[in-house]
Amino acid sequence: MTTFQAVIYAISHAIGEFFPIGTRAHHTLIPYLVGWSPPMNGLLGVLNLGSLLAIATYFRHDWASMVSSFLQILLFRRKPMTLDERMPLFLGITTLPLLLTSTYLHERLQEVQWTPLTVSAIFAFAGIPLWFFDRSGRKNKGMFDWNWMDAALIGMIQAASILPGWDPLSAILIGALFLNYRRETAAKFAFFASAPLLMSQTLSQLKEVNFHGSSPTADLSWLSFGVAGVMSLSVGLLVIGGFMKHIQNKGLGQYIAYRWILAGGIWIFYWTRSFP
Repeated sequence: MTTFQAVIYAISHAIGEFFPIGTRAHHTLIPYLVGWSPPMNGLLGVLNLGSLLAIATYFRHDWASMVSSFLQILLFRRKPMTLDERMPLFLGITTLPLLLTSTYLHERLQEVQWTPLTVSAIFAFAGIPLWFFDRSGRKNKGMFDWNWMDAALIGMIQAASILPGWDPLSAILIGALFLNYRRETAAKFAFFASAPLLMSQTLSQLKEVNFHGSSPTADLSWLSFGVAGVMSLSVGLLVIGGFMKHIQNKGLGQYIAYRWILAGGIWIFYWTRSFP
């Protein structure tokens, strides 16, 4: 894989990770459209690491407060009262269903032939509930309204994102908007909840990287590896900032339209290539 290809994958990864348009779908659809090899675990590991660092950097003050508060709960053995003290518990409740689903269904899903047409169909379908709940609902709940029942419900909805074409960010936004959370609140919680998932994926995928060899993987140079990580971090910071700034007033319509346009383009591309 060339450095140019790694950069394109890094940009698409950061955009798909922090916009509700799905990263895994793009890692399937881009190779189909341009004829490249799909990114393997070594490259995906550094891309997820870049995304994780982007979340940690952008929300560094929130993370510092949550970690400090949670450590005090553990050390002094007292009941969590403030939002920062309870938020790590909510994130754990939200993340658990997807981790369990991935553990027990990952191998079975790997056996399924996920064609670009199937992925694009799921990709487009996920936009329907996202559109519906973005347009409806009161949206009158903020960060201090989170509770364990809401976290559990959103976690069960997020478990569906194990399917290619669906993504955790969109799933959490669907659940939070259904529960009448404001868009900005829903997006912030979604970014928080993506951190443990990214950490798990990063640790798993970087196991295949040969850190003592002349190249990290057989098809990737150290230059491409490093540039991809930096691009994933840099673009991720820009995307998070832009999304948090504009989502409250502009809504999710442009991302939903993108889903449907891209899915339609994939089907048109398939039929035009199949028939001379």
